[in-house]
Amino acid sequence: MRLSMNSKKKGSRTAAVFLAVLPLLLFFPAALPARGEESSAFTQTQNTAAFKKINSSYGILVNADTGEILAQQDATARMYPASMTKVMTVLVAAEKVSNLSDTVEITQDILETVSTDNDSAVGFQAGEIVTVADCLYGTALQSGADAAIALSRYVAGSDAAFLEQMNQRAQALGCKDTHFANAVGSYDENQYTTVEDMALIMRAALQNALARKVLSTRQYTTVKTTVHPDGITVSNRFLKRMETQNVPGIVFSAKTGYIAAAGFCAVSAMTGADGTHYICCTAKAPDTWACIYDHAAIYRVYAGGEEETPEDAAAEESTAASTGAETSNVEDVPKTND
Repeated sequence: MRLSMNSKKKGSRTAAVFLAVLPLLLFFPAALPARGEESSAFTQTQNTAAFKKINSSYGILVNADTGEILAQQDATARMYPASMTKVMTVLVAAEKVSNLSDTVEITQDILETVSTDNDSAVGFQAGEIVTVADCLYGTALQSGADAAIALSRYVAGSDAAFLEQMNQRAQALGCKDTHFANAVGSYDENQYTTVEDMALIMRAALQNALARKVLSTRQYTTVKTTVHPDGITVSNRFLKRMETQNVPGIVFSAKTGYIAAAGFCAVSAMTGADGTHYICCTAKAPDTWACIYDHAAIYRVYAGGEEETPEDAAAEESTAASTGAETSNVEDVPKTND
């Protein structure tokens, strides 16, 4: 069996699945309740499959409702999370904030850190006053380090104090091999996780109403300021691109990441046609679209039970050729940390 990319001829099936799943998505806030045990990790069983072929070096698919690992590849191997780190940043902040309209000042030292580390940014300017909501959505959708740093300092008072909260949260969740050295995902040899731990963090985020809303939003515009009178519009490109893929449900939440040491990474969540919730995490794909195709194929084969055929493999090559130009778009050229 070969995992393949999207075949356009199956678009009608995707539309049918969307119509079937839409009512379930409307009630999703009550569909994934918090588990009784915070440290409840995922379970590998005799039915857990090994991925036959994916572009990424690491991967996992879990049933988020039961905690069962459905398929994996080097799921417990240590790797760099890149900006998937921001799932934990958003989770910790979401559990602490009470007023999304409260304001935060973007300071010059924040922008200097972003520039020095060549991090992605929302585009806030020094002295600009933005809301906590702007920081949350800017962190998740634009992967903005300016928003993430401002948010972490608002929540905890300092970078170090917020990092302590992130690491304490990882331990409470039962993460087995995770440590954070910064809140944005910049390269640091002491910033590491596994795809299994990252899926565990994503599940916790989806169990928090605010974090789930932020990570599931496709587009957001920041409040108007004197610097940005129309606000700044940010979007979750991964979710928009997944809408073009043939999957047995609706991929409703995601966070991507990239640094050279991590390759292209993503953690996403899907509601299946029967209401089952899945979480997929992959890391170290060679490019953006290889990462997207991995998620689509993993959901089709291991959540949808689809058998890949030689025709699917041929469609893979055709789709790769037709989308090759898009992978070179300016927006797809990542910063050192994106």
